[in-house]
Amino acid sequence: MLKREEEILDQAIAALKRETNLTVEKMMPETRQVALSLDNDAAVDAILRIDFPPRAAEFWVKVKPAINNMAMAQTAHRLVDDRARWLLATRYVYPQLAGALRELHIQFIDTAGNAFIEAPPVFIQIQGHRR
Repeated sequence: MLKREEEILDQAIAALKRETNLTVEKMMPETRQVALSLDNDAAVDAILRIDFPPRAAEFWVKVKPAINNMAMAQTAHRLVDDRARWLLATRYVYPQLAGALRELHIQFIDTAGNAFIEAPPVFIQIQGHRR
């Protein structure tokens, strides 16, 4: 993961913590035994552990500095398997794209504090934050 991508992820995590008061732990894939047979475009950039008391969930994170219709379609195609395990982190998700991502069940967090996470029985949907 590039330094700029790591900064985006750190800012998105900070925004999620601020909005939800949840405990979020970032782990780098090379420090864990992650057995994934994926191409480089769909490689795991980080692993997030989010505590939803009384349990926790782990997500494979893909960092995309910017998200648009094309990137959303490509992401949906690449993450089709195990979509519930993936979490997209980006600078900002525009409201219309947020709706489309939710319809595709692509979970996301952004640096403004917008988020969509489905980890039954937990459901997080934060929208309306501007850049």
